[in-house]
Amino acid sequence: VNKYKRRAGAPLPDKKASVFSKLWDLFLFSMISFFVVSIVDSTVQQRLAQLDETALAEYEAALRRQASTGFFKTPRGGAGAAAGKSKKKKKKKQENGKPRLP
Repeated sequence: VNKYKRRAGAPLPDKKASVFSKLWDLFLFSMISFFVVSIVDSTVQQRLAQLDETALAEYEAALRRQASTGFFKTPRGGAGAAAGKSKKKKKKKQENGKPRLP
């Protein structure tokens, strides 16, 4: 019974670790490392997705601003302007009651 008791502060007996215990420790270390790396990777992907959504929203807002300022409208001398003038001439013809001669 006394051989299993140890005095306080006495060094632990020196036992060599078996190959199985070293492999088990390596396996546990690799699983924990993989878990930590996957958490970091997931967090980075989520952050990049948020940045992409923000950049896309800013780009769409810029396109809407350009469209509202007339950037995409036809020029005054273009086909749209000529069509608008012809409608005005037809209205004048109807207002006077007589067709206008060119």
